[in-house]
Amino acid sequence: MKLNSSAFRAKDDRLLKMALQGDQKALDLRFARYRRLLYDLAVGALIAHLIRLPVPLRSAIILCDIGEHGIEQASAVLGFAPNTVKVRLHRGRARLGLATRRNRARRNVCDVLIGV
Repeated sequence: MKLNSSAFRAKDDRLLKMALQGDQKALDLRFARYRRLLYDLAVGALIAHLIRLPVPLRSAIILCDIGEHGIEQASAVLGFAPNTVKVRLHRGRARLGLATRRNRARRNVCDVLIGV
């Protein structure tokens, strides 16, 4: 559900009214909806930056950071020496960091997501 959609705003208004009347569950639900929305935006931003990386850097990040493979496993899959995979990981993470620093809020969430 999009933040600017009328359905989202209508439900948010109802939850806010209930929360103002002392309904803790409505308040928790309202905050959970915004947390989920922010998480979705951060993941979308991270994927957008990841797609812009060159294939060698992207493949190393996908295998090691997202797929949770070790350096040795990734080097076997990619067909490169382990040190090459380490260098590509380092360069890819650095480029992702530079790309995401343009937007401070995105950077903080993206850094947590990828563990940089």
